[in-house]
Amino acid sequence: MGLLLTAVMLQTGWSQSYWRDKCIPQCHCKYVDGRKQADCQRNGMTDIPTELSDEIQVLLLNDNYIRELKSKIFFKAGLVNLQKINLRNCSIEDVDQHAFAGLDVLTHIDLSVNQIKRLDPSTFQLPSLRYLHINNNSIQRLENNLLANLPQLQVVEFNFNRISDIGDRTFFNLSKLKMLKFKNNQLVQLQPSLFQSIGNIAKLSFDLQDNPWKCDCQLREFFDFVKSNSFSTPTYCHEPEYLEKKSWESLTKEQFVCLHTEEEIADEKVTPSSQLSNHPNSKLNSTFNEIKVNVKIFSDNINDGNKITKDQESIIAPILKQLLEQTLDEKLALIINQNELLQKKVKQLEVKIDHLESYIPLKNADRASLQSDKIKT
Repeated sequence: MGLLLTAVMLQTGWSQSYWRDKCIPQCHCKYVDGRKQADCQRNGMTDIPTELSDEIQVLLLNDNYIRELKSKIFFKAGLVNLQKINLRNCSIEDVDQHAFAGLDVLTHIDLSVNQIKRLDPSTFQLPSLRYLHINNNSIQRLENNLLANLPQLQVVEFNFNRISDIGDRTFFNLSKLKMLKFKNNQLVQLQPSLFQSIGNIAKLSFDLQDNPWKCDCQLREFFDFVKSNSFSTPTYCHEPEYLEKKSWESLTKEQFVCLHTEEEIADEKVTPSSQLSNHPNSKLNSTFNEIKVNVKIFSDNINDGNKITKDQESIIAPILKQLLEQTLDEKLALIINQNELLQKKVKQLEVKIDHLESYIPLKNADRASLQSDKIKT
């Protein structure tokens, strides 16, 4: 019995040290947080090591020079029990669509600070994947099905890339996803339909900071979706000019409107749902699906001595501000910005009627008619 116990102990000891004995000179193999780790960082390596024990669970390859991850490169190296792979700052340019194939227990991937421009939709079909970090690369588009049917995925980071486009089905069936980070990319507009197939949307958080968001009618639905369903870090508009640097937290969806130029309207590139003026050459034509407000109503209210409604004010005030700032003096622009012109001093706008004519072109007969109807202050 004693001999048998001794043999078992010797066998166990040999098994526990065997994986360390297979460590190569460029790596340091040890237990860290209960897992078998190979630390091969900063050693001038140009490829994935092939002589490590198949028991290795954590592989750290930061700060090497591995330009390419070839098909099944980890599986072919016998590293089938990997749970975490860290490849930060390795000058990686190309990732084969099957680079991580065969790694069924892999939970963490970090490919940050590399030169990756594109990822194939099949790259991350890993049943155990939980954390994916691909910050500081040169990715411009996320393809359809890139992150689909990953039941364990919780955190995705694409910060500091060049992403301007996301496929309609990039994110699909991700029931445990908690965080999406897209800080400092080139995102201008998104649609909520991109994320509605994720699953547990009520608990999803976004980091959308430092993107050139164009806060107009095309972004309205996504803005409303983020504010209604998710937590987001402070996010600011880049365009249009009158909303530049405005926090999403301070805005309402009614302020996300579209302005169209006279040339666009003349070319029939837009079909306004309501005309902001009865005059076909007006530069104030726009589309408002939720609130039908137009300059005719605006003018009639002024001429009748009535106040503009709060909903009308919330829409037309920023538009007038954008247009009037180009032609009116600083004092009037300040009044408009403070929402005093439309609420308490509507009649003061009549004093500036000559200025308004500069951006609402009228025919001579129409101008004479409008002048005759003005209410004397």
